[in-house]
Formats: sequence, structure tokens, C-alpha cells
Amino acid sequence: MSAAAEPARRGERIWVALDSASQSDRALEVAALLAHRERAELAGLFVEDVDLLRLAGLPLASEISPISAMLRPLGFAELERQLRSQAAGLERELARLARGAGLTWSFQVRRGKPLAEAMALPAADVMVIAGRRPAAPLPPAHGRVPRAARGAVIVLQDASPAAARTLALARELTVRLGATLEVVAAATEPAAGTRPAGPPREPPGRLARAAGAVLDAQARRADALLVLSARDPAAATRELLEDLLPALHCPLVLA
Repeated sequence: MSAAAEPARRGERIWVALDSASQSDRALEVAALLAHRERAELAGLFVEDVDLLRLAGLPLASEISPISAMLRPLGFAELERQLRSQAAGLERELARLARGAGLTWSFQVRRGKPLAEAMALPAADVMVIAGRRPAAPLPPAHGRVPRAARGAVIVLQDASPAAARTLALARELTVRLGATLEVVAAATEPAAGTRPAGPPREPPGRLARAAGAVLDAQARRADALLVLSARDPAAATRELLEDLLPALHCPLVLA
């Protein structure tokens, strides 16, 4: 479903990827802000997690009632109904934000694995991935008190062709959100005696491990917003995201 408003520039879309475990409010807010900045279409994707649906099909599947806090049976049909209801609510909220900003919007529902469906979206578009809802209150990262009043925009500075554009986007988000800017360097030094001739090249697997180790702690900060360079089909980028998303409690922008 979509609604017409001011035409999007160059046909660009700002995607916001959501599923049943998403903390959607801040991700929708960031996506709407980016769509307004680019005069782009605000596009929502809700993924019905196929693994969750398979689990609901098992004979002993159950859930905790939000009213009684007791276990109750959860069948496949009941979970489908809940997912449809959740998707409809998110669509209404996305439409409200888009209309308020005078933007075109669209919303679609797919069934599959959330990361795979998100990564299948057009690589030229900017995407916001919503963080997960924590099962329990999160402790401050490294013993620090989260800066909830302003938050932090954390950008991974890598050597990709989109690095300069990504950093500029992160700086603008910092201003618009009234946050602080933190830059994480992705490059690592080569081992002694192994420096190659010509421009340095970072081994993809090593880059993923080095960046992932730093970003994992940042992803747990509910006051943060992570910004990474454009999606790359390389396995290293996919592996980094697979490692990062389970710990992601803040929105992630892939620009």
C-alpha cells in the first residue's frame, strides 16, 4: 500500500527494515528524517520470521501472556494473526510520519529470514535496520552511563567508495538529532614483514573481525545510532552483520 505526496527525488527510497522483535520507534524516526533530507520515498519492510513461524508450528510451542504472565499455547495460525496485526500497526505509523513530512511512502510484508530479506533490497538505497528489543534492561557499555539525553551517532570509517558520503551523512544526523559523533576506524595494521606493495588492502575476513569486535559493544547502547557504509555483496560484510544484529539494540543505518 502507498500514498502519493511530493514525488521522491531520482526514485530513491529510504528503507526501514522491521520484524516482530524490532524496537521500531527510533528506527522509523531516523528513516523518516533521512527520507525528508533526500526527498525520497519512505519505504517500510516487515519480515515475518520464517524460523519463528516454524517454531510456532511445533506441538509444544507456547508464549507468555502479556496479561496473566503465564504460559499459553501458541499455534501457527495465532502467530500469523499477531504478525499481521503488528505489521498493520507499523504501516499506519510509517504512513503517519510520511504524510506529516509530505513524503511518498510504501509498505510491504515478506516472509523469510530478516537479514536475508533486508539485504535483498536494492543496494543503491539507504536502509535503516531496527534494533532488537532486549529481554532485560541493558547495563551501560563498559560501565559508562548512557547519554540518553543526546545519544551518539557512531560511524564506521572504512576504505569503501562510499566512506566520505557515509561520514557526511553521519555528521548531519549528529546535528539533526542533537547527538555526539563517534568515529570507529575499521582499518588494522598489517603484520610485521607482510606490508604489500602499492595501496594497502584489508583482508575482508580480518576487517569483519576487527570492526565487529569494536562495534559489538556499541550496538548494545540503546542511546546510539550506528552508521555503516553502503551494503557490499562481499561475504565479509554479510558476516559482520550476521554477528552484529543479534546484539543490536539501536538503529543501524546502511548508507
